[in-house]
This record gives sequence, C-alpha cells and structure tokens, in this order.
Amino acid sequence: MSEQQEATAIGIETLFEIDGGPALGFYARGHYDRDAFLRALLEYVAEEGYEEVLPYRKVGDGFYPNLHSWDVSVEWWRWVPFWDGDCLLGMGQYKAEPRSRGAFKVTWWGRL
Repeated sequence: MSEQQEATAIGIETLFEIDGGPALGFYARGHYDRDAFLRALLEYVAEEGYEEVLPYRKVGDGFYPNLHSWDVSVEWWRWVPFWDGDCLLGMGQYKAEPRSRGAFKVTWWGRL
C-alpha cells in the first residue's frame, strides 16, 4: 500500500469541546503507525480547514506544522456520557483498560 493509500485508509475524526467549542485534537479508531497517522492527519486538516489547531514553527519565510511522531498517542478509550439532570450534554472520551467493557483502540493527537 502506498503512503497516499495508507493515509486515506485512516479515518481521522475531530475532538471538540463538550459545549461545541473549538477543535481540541484528532483521532482515529484503531492502533496505527504514528508516522502514517501524522500523514493522514495533515491531509485531513488541510481538507477540513483545521490548520489553526496545529502548532507551527517558522522556517525561513514560511510556517510549517510542528508535529512529530512522538506527539501521537496510541491508547484505549471509552466514551462516557455527560449529563445535566435528564439532559445528555454530549460524550467525552476517557482512557480505558485494554479490552475492558466499552473500550476501543485509538490513535490520537491533541491539545488536551
């Protein structure tokens, strides 16, 4: 599989504040190679217009994403509902024990 096919095969999704605020990070269900995830992330960010979320560094006259494979985490998560009385406000993600009830593999980068 080429790098382009590999990046396209990783389904990146956006993490938002619980109140619908700004994007905090990005994740994909499954454990992926960190470099492949970064390639997919940069492609996704460019397509979806989330460039302002990424850290940048100045190089000469230009700015470039300041992301490295060691910034990417490979973990297990579980979705947990946030309630206000009887009203569901949204779902939040929490680290989970591998293979525990409701847990799933995730590869992610964010400013949490």
